[in-house]
Amino acid sequence: MSRFDLVIFDYDGVIADSELLNNRVMAEMLTEIGLPTTTDQAIEIYMGKRWLDCLLLIEAELGRPCPDSFQHEWSQRCIARAASELRPVPGVVDFVTDLAAKVPMDVISEMLGVPQADRARLRRASDLLVHREEGVTDVPPAGVEAAFELAVYYSEMIADRRINPGDDLVSALCQVKTDGDAVTDGDRLTDDEITSFLFLMVVAGNETTTKLLAHAWYWAWANPDERAKVFADPGRIPDWVEETLRYDTSSQMLARVTTTDVTLHGTTIPAGDRVLLLAGSANRDHRRFPDPDRFDLDRDTTGIASFGVGRHFCMGASLARLETRVVLEELVKRVGSYEIDAEGAKRVHSVNVRGFATLPTTFEVTR
Repeated sequence: MSRFDLVIFDYDGVIADSELLNNRVMAEMLTEIGLPTTTDQAIEIYMGKRWLDCLLLIEAELGRPCPDSFQHEWSQRCIARAASELRPVPGVVDFVTDLAAKVPMDVISEMLGVPQADRARLRRASDLLVHREEGVTDVPPAGVEAAFELAVYYSEMIADRRINPGDDLVSALCQVKTDGDAVTDGDRLTDDEITSFLFLMVVAGNETTTKLLAHAWYWAWANPDERAKVFADPGRIPDWVEETLRYDTSSQMLARVTTTDVTLHGTTIPAGDRVLLLAGSANRDHRRFPDPDRFDLDRDTTGIASFGVGRHFCMGASLARLETRVVLEELVKRVGSYEIDAEGAKRVHSVNVRGFATLPTTFEVTR
């Protein structure tokens, strides 16, 4: 599905993504990459009551419930450390490797309690999970190996936090007791369940935000009139972030499975069929966004499809927006101008993630 109204499932004015489509594909992917869990267990993790209970916990930990002060303190500290490394030195800086890839992983790792020395290793493993060579759609051996590396690392971390809890999200997940119809009152999360959540947070929280930052940097460079708006008025940076999310979203498509027969525009999709929601296409739908192929910071971006909708709305959306905004604020303070070597830039090979693997950039640093 590529039309805006179908991707957000607002056909005939009824937003029904949560009821008509489920996330079984994500559950199946867990077993395909070799995680130590069965498909049925993974489906329960990602589609059951326990999943909703844990989403509430994680959303609370991400924002309690999302006040800027909580997130900004962590983000600002990590971003300031990375941004302080920018220096007016000869040569070219890779915007992705030297800045954009560091900040999201630092923030997520800070929340999870991952030691500084382990963060580059986890970032490399999370990149391998989504990387695909040209023409390859299956999970390659390097991706499977990376999945096992992360699974072992997380299992050891979880075991430690159960004995030595700290002030981090992993400790909170180890201590939380779910309740509801699906489980006995006070039942704790299993190690496999916590590992699944950590996979989701690290891969999604690292990969997509890294790509969002690089896209913002690239498209502002490619549209100097729009770039001038934010460099003249940093108050326009949120508009920069939102238009980048619309214009070149990191997650181009979302996989779902129909829970019942669904009829759209005279065509019936049988229950149990897989459906691809093309968020990137929906964000360029001219019926929703006039002149959609123009990068325009003045446009109304309300309701973009980049983070999904309903029950499947991205739980890290607020954090991704905040990280991107703060990084760009710090860069605008420090950078007078910059140039990108477009011919030297390389994009990642991935089934559904779009973004730069390298983005050679020359800075004129002002401070």
